[in-house]
Amino acid sequence: YQRRVHGGTLGEEAHSQDGYEGGWRYDLEHGEGRREFPNGDVYSGSWTAGLPRGTGTMKYADGRVYEGLWETGLWHGEGSLTRSTN
Repeated sequence: YQRRVHGGTLGEEAHSQDGYEGGWRYDLEHGEGRREFPNGDVYSGSWTAGLPRGTGTMKYADGRVYEGLWETGLWHGEGSLTRSTN
């Protein structure tokens, strides 16, 4: 676990914890990162204050894949959802 002070505020460097690998800020996922969830879903993309925000891809355990924009952890704006044909 690594910490670094940026301009008088406490920030976090990239490291891995609890299935998440990427940027941290104030002990929350922030910046670019990848999280593997216990149910098998995998999100890769932008994070803000611990939630997917901006551009990212979620690969769901059931085979669906959503690529597009996120806001506060939810699909938002332009994006595409593909479903597994299996």
